[in-house]
Parts: sequence; structure tokens; C-alpha cells
Amino acid sequence: MTADVRVVSWNVRFAGPKVAEAQSDYLRSLGARLLLLQEVNAASLDVYRRSAGVDWLTSSRSMPIDGFERSRRPGAAIGGRRIDLVRALPELGAAPLPERVHRAIVRIGTGEASVASYYAPPGVSFGYRKVENALAFLVWIQGVASAVVLGVDANSPRIDHPDFSLTKSWWHSGTPMMRGRPGDDALWGPNMKHHLKDALRVWLKAHPDQLASAAAARPEGPLAVSHWTGKRTLRPEAGTPRRYDAIWISDDFAVVNISYISEVMPALSDRAAVVADLDFQSD
Repeated sequence: MTADVRVVSWNVRFAGPKVAEAQSDYLRSLGARLLLLQEVNAASLDVYRRSAGVDWLTSSRSMPIDGFERSRRPGAAIGGRRIDLVRALPELGAAPLPERVHRAIVRIGTGEASVASYYAPPGVSFGYRKVENALAFLVWIQGVASAVVLGVDANSPRIDHPDFSLTKSWWHSGTPMMRGRPGDDALWGPNMKHHLKDALRVWLKAHPDQLASAAAARPEGPLAVSHWTGKRTLRPEAGTPRRYDAIWISDDFAVVNISYISEVMPALSDRAAVVADLDFQSD
């Protein structure tokens, strides 16, 4: 049986309650059935629950009550509309920064899916813990037997090449900085050790004209722009375009459409919202 589901994945940039109200208005206008938020401020959770157009919202359990405490630990959240929450999953204990991962089981139509929102720690601040978090998340993905949808801010790749085999993560296996240690390309790159697919690449494979257009515009990527790095302001032209934000899916889902909505920048976030319309084929 096929069920249609609109998924929105968005890094909300640790917004306080006032900005979260404006973000929630925007999220409600998008009509998401499955909402995957990253870099969530615990002080704004009630705003998203009340105003983002979802029936329920669950979040990382280790997020501090005061989102502005010294550790400034951002979390992740998952919400649903006309989708039942079966259960939120426990913290990913093997992850050194478990608050940056939130997982749940949901019911879509007559089937169930495992869903997750993931926010990678920046390597410049957390070093190899960025990779350790990714590898802990990878182990969970490898063990999931059901359908899967991930909304991620991977803080990667460094090169989002049209040819996936040439994609490079910042912490790429085999590079001198890794000193023989595994990199996060096992999760986000051509050396990936799981069965999921990048929804944008699935879409572009089915629309080769758009892939050719993207490659012509940026021969080494990114395939879409969700963020700019290396700048002191939020002006896009001041930085380097990146695609750190993505939706990953199992083969149980077909991509009907996908878009990166940059109109939210910079007023609501420094990240584009990723919106995908998916068909879920359940038993």
C-alpha cells in the first residue's frame, strides 16, 4: 500500500522562542507530515509543539532545560502530523554527544518506519568526536530492518561531486589527518557502509537533465546549496556554498519531488529547509 508523506528537515540554528514562533509559522505553511529538526534549543521546544502544525513532537532527552547554559548543547527533534508516533527510541548510548541524535518509530499509513534527526558536531570544535558520533549512528542504521527516513545536518561533505564516487567528507578515510582511523565517509560518502540513499541524488538520477544542469553550474558541487561557510556574515555571496543538509531514505520510499528552500535564509536560519515529497510503499 502506498502512502504519501511530505518530509521537512531543517537546522533551526538554536533559535530562541521569539524566532521559533516565526520558524513555526513557516513550517506550518510547508504542510509537513514528518518534521525533522536539528540544532534545537530546548527553550523553544514548546513553541514548535504548539505552533509548527504537528500533532506531536518528541526530542532528545539529554537536552538541558536551559538551552543557553554554558554547554550550549543543541538537540534534535521529530514531529508528525497525521502520522502516529509508535515510540521514541532511547538515547544512542554509544554516541559521545547523544543529544545530537533523536530517533523514533512512526506509523505511516499501514506501515512502520524508523526515523531520525541527526545534527553532526562541527569538527573544528569537537575533533574526532564528530566521527565517533557518526559511526555510532551508522551502527544503529545498519541494524534497522524497517523502512528508514533520516533528516541530517551532516556538517559534510567537503566536496559534493555530481559523481558520487568523487565525493569527499571533511574527515575522509585514508587522508593523513585520519592517521589510519575510519572517517565519517562510512556514513556520508562513497565508502558508506549502509543501504540508505541521498534523496536528492535519487531525484537527480531520475532527472538527468537537472543533474547535468547542476554539474554545469558547479562541476565539483554542491548539487544544491543549504549553507555557506567561511564568512563573517550571513550574506551568501560572502561564503562558500555547501550542501550539509539532506534527507536519506531506504528503498521503501520513492522521491516524488525534493527542493532546497533558501528563502528562509538569513532571517529564520542560516540553513535551507529540505523538503521532500515521498511515496512510502508499505506491505
